[in-house]
Amino acid sequence: MKRIAIIVAMQSEFNLVSNILEHAEPREIEGAKALVGELSGKQIILLKSGIGKVNAAMQVTSLIAEMHPDYIINSGVAGGIGEGMHQGDIVVGTETCYHDVWCGEGEWGQVQGFPLKFSANEHLLEVMNNVQCIMHNAQLNLNSRLVFGLICTGDQFISDLVILRGIKRNFPDGKAVDMESAAIA
Repeated sequence: MKRIAIIVAMQSEFNLVSNILEHAEPREIEGAKALVGELSGKQIILLKSGIGKVNAAMQVTSLIAEMHPDYIINSGVAGGIGEGMHQGDIVVGTETCYHDVWCGEGEWGQVQGFPLKFSANEHLLEVMNNVQCIMHNAQLNLNSRLVFGLICTGDQFISDLVILRGIKRNFPDGKAVDMESAAIA
């Protein structure tokens, strides 16, 4: 049975995902709240990491060491920054990067010794592409749509237009900003 981990930052996100799990049992992973259950014949590990890059990195490391998931999915609220983005759109991260890192040399967003951008798992992207096709073919009238692209991660909520413009200048192909994705990647 495939083991899929879903990481969320906040309790409200945890509650939403926990509602779809079957046979869910509570668990603690290095002090973090978790549930282990099933969905569509897959074992699902739902983990609440807490907000921010440090919490996400610490908790995903503990999760991998203890539970050995086959796949890790980060899910949660993000701010749309791409042209044509609408409230309720679902951004599927094909890549993630840090928007708030500058090490004095190299490219903006690149932590020394790491790639500038982290690519998503090809199999999971294929699954999401199939979901998009099903949504389109079924002509579902949803308020949400799937948008594939770059998610930019930093340790701040982006509500200042000057900061947003800086992120867009450095990452013009960015679709969303969040506080955990690149750290998990």
